[in-house]
Amino acid sequence: MEHVYDFYKPDLASEYPMVDGPLSITCYFRALDRCYATYRKKIESQWQKAGINKRCTLEDFQFMIFHTPFCKLVQKSLARVLLNDFLACPNPDTESGLYKGLQEFRLVDEHDQWTGVSTAQQDATVFLLTYLASHTVADNVHPSNVKLEDTYSSKEVDKAFQKASKELFSQKTQPSLFLSARNGNMYTPSVYGCLTSLLAQYSAQQLAGSRIGVFSYGSGLAASLFSLKVTQNSAPGSPLEKLVSSCSDLAARLDSRKCISPEKFTEMMKLREETHNLVDHTPHGSKDDLFPGTWYVERVDEKNRRKYARRPL
Repeated sequence: MEHVYDFYKPDLASEYPMVDGPLSITCYFRALDRCYATYRKKIESQWQKAGINKRCTLEDFQFMIFHTPFCKLVQKSLARVLLNDFLACPNPDTESGLYKGLQEFRLVDEHDQWTGVSTAQQDATVFLLTYLASHTVADNVHPSNVKLEDTYSSKEVDKAFQKASKELFSQKTQPSLFLSARNGNMYTPSVYGCLTSLLAQYSAQQLAGSRIGVFSYGSGLAASLFSLKVTQNSAPGSPLEKLVSSCSDLAARLDSRKCISPEKFTEMMKLREETHNLVDHTPHGSKDDLFPGTWYVERVDEKNRRKYARRPL
């Protein structure tokens, strides 16, 4: 948790917030790094007490979902989790497997040579010479004073780890973006929209026993990373089967939405701006366009008291 002005609403009379885009992304990545480090420390401690001596990595999650302002940020975020795993691994195999081709981005000491390494890759590697104090690094490295967060602006690091994590992203995260890719930023329910996307695309049997990593973020800022362990019981009539079934019509519901022109959308947004914070007011718009069961504001009286109604199921 931090106090930072990345996305905030100082003018309550306005429909819109103030956004510092670059700062907001930096804050998001910094929160992800720190939350992932804390999560790993906690779960590895639990494993040690149970006699399990291993590092926590992306491989321990069947799915990894994120708060989603926009989908590209999520792809970069999964790459960042892989970067954290890579730096925490004492002896990663850069000749084959997941870390193949990433040897230029290892922590280096004064005896390492730059032969055959481009200037851009050298710069990127220098960014990685140290880890945050809460992370574990190999005993044989000599870190400088550069912090992990200095990699946020490194295109070389971003490109390399997005490429390395491409298959992991496709398997563990991309299915969770089904709603976000069609709805855009949902703000508060964003990460739970991602969870709903998984429930809508996988059967109870496919989800049973899986571990889902969840990164929740809110500007200002507060963030947490936790995991959900799905029950093994996927039998017909089980709570898991009923939950999955309740999301089975998600694609159909999205497809049933009404398509309008950009001009009509602009007109609707202008109306929202003009009626924002109005009192003694009845909102405009057709109730017929709402999904069954939707709650809506029916009336705002002269004392700003709201009356709600619900469209019949």
